[in-house]
Amino acid sequence: MTDALIVACGTGFQGESLEDFLEFSVGGLTQVRRLVRSCLKSGIDDITVVSTASESTLRRMLPESVSGDAKITFTAPGTVFAERDRGGKVLILQANLFFQMPLLEKFIKESPSTGGAVLMKTSENDSTGTKITKPLGAAIVEPEAVADLLEDCNLSRWVGRYRMEGITEYENSEGLYAINLDAESFSGARRLIASTVGKTSTGWIAKNINGKLSLPISLWLACNTSLTPNHISVLTNIVAGVPCIIAYLTGYPFLGAVFMQIAAILDRCDGEVARLKLLETKRGEWVDTISDQLTIGGFVISVPVGYYIHGDNQHLALWLGLLNLSIFLFFLVWSFIFMVRYTKSGSLVSYHRIDELLGNAPLSPVRRLMAFLRPVMRRNFYSLAFVFLAAAGGYMWILIVTTMGLVGIFLHQLEDIFRIRGRVPRKES
Repeated sequence: MTDALIVACGTGFQGESLEDFLEFSVGGLTQVRRLVRSCLKSGIDDITVVSTASESTLRRMLPESVSGDAKITFTAPGTVFAERDRGGKVLILQANLFFQMPLLEKFIKESPSTGGAVLMKTSENDSTGTKITKPLGAAIVEPEAVADLLEDCNLSRWVGRYRMEGITEYENSEGLYAINLDAESFSGARRLIASTVGKTSTGWIAKNINGKLSLPISLWLACNTSLTPNHISVLTNIVAGVPCIIAYLTGYPFLGAVFMQIAAILDRCDGEVARLKLLETKRGEWVDTISDQLTIGGFVISVPVGYYIHGDNQHLALWLGLLNLSIFLFFLVWSFIFMVRYTKSGSLVSYHRIDELLGNAPLSPVRRLMAFLRPVMRRNFYSLAFVFLAAAGGYMWILIVTTMGLVGIFLHQLEDIFRIRGRVPRKES
């Protein structure tokens, strides 16, 4: 499927006026821009926006740049749909549809490539408890059907007639529904955002503590600023990472641990804003990863240096500091090599794929122990743990626990290197 039609005027499938939604914004993104980006991310590269608004008004609502062979055009009701001569069906999206990307991709993938129209529907109970189905704002049709639809952009009338002629109904309404301009549906959209923009691989602390603190910040950043996810990644280092390092260097380990925890919370914001605004890219993953490792590297260096200057055991600070820095650099080099050679991701979360690549190979007791302890090795856990360690024992406890964790990671990765070499093909770029 290479063509899509975004209907931003006329009447929707449920009789709503679609012009009311032209500039409606959820999560800092207007509906027209959200739908265009959704189509582009789904591999659709020819998009037509149907609206009575001027082209200059619509241009302001669209993504800043469109790369490759992608094409965005504008048309008014009653005009001819200029479909590229490539065959295939056309995706219809009405302007008030708010959805999760995986569901749109699933709808496109599971719809038959031949035959009549396919309509997305949702089920709900009426006031008597009877289950009724209603059409949602998505359909997949043959190119010939678009001309009739464009006559007056009355999707309700159009789908009524097509139901008489036979139409396939696709029901998968979990998280995919049409937004109405009222408080109830707007809060529903916000709840959907809250349930989907968090990190996909995370732990209890991240979901129930850090995530609940970061999401309001992310929503505010998305709705009230023009900051990109990459800007936020860098700002997180400046706002929390730098103060963390300064606090450790100047003799305030508890304050340093607090800033480390703040950095862990703010670290979620770049990814959440990227998912809110559909701006996830591989480059963004790398910027986030490198920014995170700069903060963590600063922590690895500043703790022993601060302990050496302000503590009572300079030998311990010196030798454990050198050991920690050496292992951290080894960790970075091997992790980045693994990500480039064996995954298509720029996120360190992808390192967990090592288990899948190794398969059922027998593991050493240390490797099994580290796999078991992975949840406590996550930044969301150890950043919070260091706050309590700093309060209880200052530099020394933080330094010793950091060394224990890094030594375990070193043994874990050393075994990974020997086991993966020569038995797993590199990932093709």
